Amino acid sequence: MTTSLYGERKSRGFTLVELLVVIGIIALLVAMLLPAMNKARKASRTVACLAQLRQFGNAFVMYTSANKGKYCPYFTSPHLQWMYSLRPYGGSDKSRMCPEAPDQNLQITSGDEYGGAFLYWGPSSGGQLDEPFVTPKKSAIGTYGINGYIYQPWGTDPWYTSTVNAVPGKDRDKIWDLPCKRSQEIPFLADCIWENGWPSESDKDQLPAGYNLFYHPYGDSHMGRFYIARHNKAINICFVDGHCATVPLKDLFRYPWHAKWKVPSPYPQLP
Repeated sequence: MTTSLYGERKSRGFTLVELLVVIGIIALLVAMLLPAMNKARKASRTVACLAQLRQFGNAFVMYTSANKGKYCPYFTSPHLQWMYSLRPYGGSDKSRMCPEAPDQNLQITSGDEYGGAFLYWGPSSGGQLDEPFVTPKKSAIGTYGINGYIYQPWGTDPWYTSTVNAVPGKDRDKIWDLPCKRSQEIPFLADCIWENGWPSESDKDQLPAGYNLFYHPYGDSHMGRFYIARHNKAINICFVDGHCATVPLKDLFRYPWHAKWKVPSPYPQLP
């Protein structure tokens, strides 16, 4: 403190060094808190994704309950039947968008626009992703893909009038005969770079060390469509019984994607 000519005291302000120290401490605290805040935001998006998948899980359970335990057949035209068959039971259009994948894949400007870890699939100029029964035609977008071995290979569905097809190019004995006792283990719907996939055990050979977990062509392998680091080297999966879980990528080959699935032995060292 100093005293003026009039005997009054003046309070001394902060020096430049003191101000810099305070600013430095604040910057350090912010730097320490930001990773925790980002981690918390990412965790909240993972939870939101699980909640959306659970809506489809509930819709799937209601659909199969109303159809003697069976799911709809697979169609090559129109596509996206898993979304539209579930819509009357609560699978909304907004629910198919994971909050971790809000952006379009701008690297592909024509044909089938597949997604990535943080990119949604679609729209498509090739007609593969056209929304059924919509006039004028409109291409769909989304972030989840169905396990193709859940589709029923035969039968009819009131929502579709086109020819019923068996799963193309796949062994029919691998298609799950629902309902079954392993429903809590069988993946139904999951984070994906395309609207469907038919994983096989041999897909492990298409996932070498250094494999890009964030962006790769959807034609690499069918397991590759699901093999994306969307939730910290993990994806969210909805199972046939309707429950949902976050599953590490390295464990994806431990789940029975099709009815003849055999866990690879020895289990592969995956990226």
